[in-house]
Amino acid sequence: TKYLLNDACVILNKPLVSGSIEGFEGQVAVFNFMDGPTYRCLFPEPPAKENTSDCNTIGVTTTLPLIVGNIQANEAVKIISGIGEVLSGKVLLVNMLNNSFVTLNVKTDQKNKNIATIEKRNDFTNCSKPEISGISFSEFSTKKNEFWLLDVRNETEHAAFNIGGKNIPVYELDALMEELPTEEKILTYCNEGMVAKQAALLISRKKNLKVYYLNSPLSQLTNS
Repeated sequence: TKYLLNDACVILNKPLVSGSIEGFEGQVAVFNFMDGPTYRCLFPEPPAKENTSDCNTIGVTTTLPLIVGNIQANEAVKIISGIGEVLSGKVLLVNMLNNSFVTLNVKTDQKNKNIATIEKRNDFTNCSKPEISGISFSEFSTKKNEFWLLDVRNETEHAAFNIGGKNIPVYELDALMEELPTEEKILTYCNEGMVAKQAALLISRKKNLKVYYLNSPLSQLTNS
């Protein structure tokens, strides 16, 4: 998508305020502004599909999109108002693990300024969310023998009350994926259902397994 946007901006002579996020790191730059470098001057060609990662698998810290998005908005304001120093010919690297902001220079390659047509591509990375299904308390009551249960709460909560199955806290789940069965339907559960859903999403992204989550509060089971 970045290359499509870049090439369209070059053809239309419009600036491109670019932002990228991955994990705890982000990048912000303004391309094709006042005869400055384009995105292809920094990254001439898209990487091979086998060398790219699914954005659902990589993940991103929740605070980073807000930070990078605000910087992008600020660059747009400077472009529109004509005041301040725009991030043209530069790329700002943001690292939230060490709170660093580093600016690198980008050189212009004139051959990337002569784009006349949009290149047709069919190798875009699919970032659609995996489909998972929630199971209600009533459905669980009639089908509970069909599922391998996974309690994703902490050990203290599990010891106080559980409906069976294995206990792997959600914060340990990523490192303990190999302990999950491969031939059974997995049903995650927690106190309210939200953490169970996140655990089910994590499993579906990491493993090609049949996974569901209990979307009813666990209190319904304790009071039944």
